[in-house]
Amino acid sequence: MLVRQSKDPPSSLIVCPSTLVGHWVYEIEKFIDASLITTLQYAGSAQERILLRSQFDKHNVIITSYDVVRKDIDYLGQLFWNYCILDEGHIIKNSKSKITCAVKQLKAQHRLVLSGTPIQNNVLDLWSLFDFLMPGFLGTERQFQATYGKPLLAARDSKCSTKDAEAGALAMEALHKQVMPFLLRRTKDEVLSNLPEKIIQDRYCDLSPVQLKLYERFSGSGTSILAETLWSSIACHW
Repeated sequence: MLVRQSKDPPSSLIVCPSTLVGHWVYEIEKFIDASLITTLQYAGSAQERILLRSQFDKHNVIITSYDVVRKDIDYLGQLFWNYCILDEGHIIKNSKSKITCAVKQLKAQHRLVLSGTPIQNNVLDLWSLFDFLMPGFLGTERQFQATYGKPLLAARDSKCSTKDAEAGALAMEALHKQVMPFLLRRTKDEVLSNLPEKIIQDRYCDLSPVQLKLYERFSGSGTSILAETLWSSIACHW
């Protein structure tokens, strides 16, 4: 049964690592007038959390941790939220983890994922994030793996053929076109105007014989071109 909270619009839910719950409250109270938004930390022991549930309708924003969502999904999954925001959203990169399965049961009108590293290990990490944001948009996990995952993985092999390298580049280009309209990238210099200019210092060192051999083998393969394309694309877009 889906329970829509009485407040119109309903409260919003922010899910973050447990160490950041208090920080979210601090930042919201620092920048937003309390007459507009009030926050509630949904944390503590199981008994304390049960008592806090009666206060949900009195606050605009409920802030909790991934672990609490996992423990209390039977209750939280019945509520309908205005916004559901995942901070450090790459935590749900493993589509089969208990936390990910719980988070994906949350129901909300709007969904946002905040992450500085949306792809940590492989491109399947991105599929899991979009499966929360827009279920079905990138197909099933198996379809995504066949369309994007396998070509990109094959292209990473140092012994891959030119055909595999080209297929990987095409898969990355197609994936970018599909997901880029839904990604918003912000760098520190765009949001923190008081940061000093970056200082870059180049320090040169000689490669060992083994490193030199590996470098020459890699630079002479088609994989190096693909790798350069992939990393430059990630740097520009993610």
